Amino acid sequence: MQEPLTYNLNYEDLDIKQEKLEYLMGYSQPGSCPEPIVEMIFDVLMRAPKLCDIKAGIVITDPVVSDRDGRVLISRDQVFQTGKIITNHLKYSEKAAWYLCTVGEKLPGYSRILMEQGDFMEGYVVDVAGNLIVETAMDKIQSILEAKMAEEGMKITNRYSPGYCEWDIIEQKKLFSLFPEKFLGVHLTESSLMQPIKTVSGVIGIGKKVKNNPYTCNYCTQQNCLYRDKK
Repeated sequence: MQEPLTYNLNYEDLDIKQEKLEYLMGYSQPGSCPEPIVEMIFDVLMRAPKLCDIKAGIVITDPVVSDRDGRVLISRDQVFQTGKIITNHLKYSEKAAWYLCTVGEKLPGYSRILMEQGDFMEGYVVDVAGNLIVETAMDKIQSILEAKMAEEGMKITNRYSPGYCEWDIIEQKKLFSLFPEKFLGVHLTESSLMQPIKTVSGVIGIGKKVKNNPYTCNYCTQQNCLYRDKK
């Protein structure tokens, strides 16, 4: 098995904006977030550096995209039922970058403690912050990968995860088989949910002819997505 490329990121390098967290909580207009919640968000983001242990890893493989109804991606003898949307975006890929990225145990653990203590709003703020942090961290890893591939004359696609665009969450088990056991301290539950919960996984296509297309929200049935209607 190929050893994954590993990355350790500092929270401070992510440049997390308070306005973005407000937006993800539903306060889409500047100044619409109530003052008590503004203060709560500020406090959570001030605590975040000590609550985050941000790590990521990538395994690069040679994929074979099947033309069987245009729904299948084959890599390392694993047959991924990625569905037509993802398979179509990866069809010119010469390689695939499979990724994991996590913020670690402390941040979701803090959210859980707050909820158990009855601090539901602050617990919710921490939970949404975890989503923003892990996706922003993966944005950074994707940019690093893009620069690395550009040196080799290659481009990359968007990233795609199990659970989105017709790709069943159960396929996490196949994806995790590409990594060492408990890589980055992440494991799967019986229902294929990742622990720690603020973890993302998926695939990025690599090739000379691939494109990084805008997110195709109009084709996707997933409503609760950080990137829905992203401009």
